[in-house]
Amino acid sequence: PIFAPPVVDKIGLLIRVSRWITVGMSVLAVLAVAACGWRLFDDAWAGLMAGLTLATCAEWVYFSHLGNLDIPHVFWFSLSLYAYIRACRDDKGWHFLLLGLFTALSVSTKDAVAGMYVGMVVVVAATRMHRLQTSGRSVAGSLAAVIHPKMWLGLAAFAVPYAVIHGLLTNPSVYVSRLKYYLAGPGTSEFNQAYEGPIWLARESLTVAAKAMGWPMLAIMMVATVYGLVRYRRQALMVLVPCISY
Repeated sequence: PIFAPPVVDKIGLLIRVSRWITVGMSVLAVLAVAACGWRLFDDAWAGLMAGLTLATCAEWVYFSHLGNLDIPHVFWFSLSLYAYIRACRDDKGWHFLLLGLFTALSVSTKDAVAGMYVGMVVVVAATRMHRLQTSGRSVAGSLAAVIHPKMWLGLAAFAVPYAVIHGLLTNPSVYVSRLKYYLAGPGTSEFNQAYEGPIWLARESLTVAAKAMGWPMLAIMMVATVYGLVRYRRQALMVLVPCISY
């Protein structure tokens, strides 16, 4: 069509739109993290501090100005984190539904975050078992009741959109080859060659975190983590177990 803009203009428009989407998701993710802190500790001040910590992260501010997958996948993860906290605290079916849906969107956007959800499943199951035991259920009965319809609802809310997004129903061979690439193929070879053990990995992780947050903020966060484990152990473990599994 003669009235269509040139290809260069279309690319420029695409870049601008992707940046607008990233900015919007960045702001919403900060609000979601603030809501997580508020719900986790029942303290608006804790929510404000959590949101400000993310909003002042240098890496976060930098990538929020660019069209990328990092901000969107953290956006979906922050929503799943909120649903996860609500599922642990309130044990409502729609919280499990939202947790499954946002997990599918987060992992589909950037699958490196998948390790977080292993810890979440463990905490949700342990929380539910503890709740049943305190209500008088036996240990065996509590273990059996962990696999509850709400858990299956969350699993279905994850599996269906994940399968549709990745074409598991239409072209499963492509998905299987992609998994092989990341699990045992070239996608892991560079990391495996550089890996020097857990101490090296911890040192590298702290270095990267310090570059993103700055050493003063990282030190404050580490002190706050220790304080949380002493003063608010249950809430702290709800957040730390997914981090450890990651």
